[in-house]
Amino acid sequence: MSLIFCRHGQTVYNTEDRFQGLCDSPLTLEGIDQAKRLNQFLIKNFNVKRFIISPLHRVVDSYEYASQGLNAEVESRDDLKEVCYGEWEEKVRTEIDPSILEKRSEHRFRFVHPGEFQGHKGES
Repeated sequence: MSLIFCRHGQTVYNTEDRFQGLCDSPLTLEGIDQAKRLNQFLIKNFNVKRFIISPLHRVVDSYEYASQGLNAEVESRDDLKEVCYGEWEEKVRTEIDPSILEKRSEHRFRFVHPGEFQGHKGES
């Protein structure tokens, strides 16, 4: 058995260098193409039985393209949602104080993003 981890296709926020955790932006044409190429790669190289995905729209949309022609089960899991960036959600990196971004870089896995987004507190 193989376990394959795949990221969602490129989104509008990715191209704008925006923080995108729990917030969602649509796939770009490149992101759609990436998901379609993933589909061809999976068909050619694996016998996919199951997809386990996040319920975020960008992931669901990527899955829709990547799973075409594959007779595989799908399970959506809330615990696979992205980390919440708190008040940084949807902000461009240049909108964030550079000294705070530096602290985040130095303590990547312990840094707790400030504030909240739609009732969710920022996470590490």
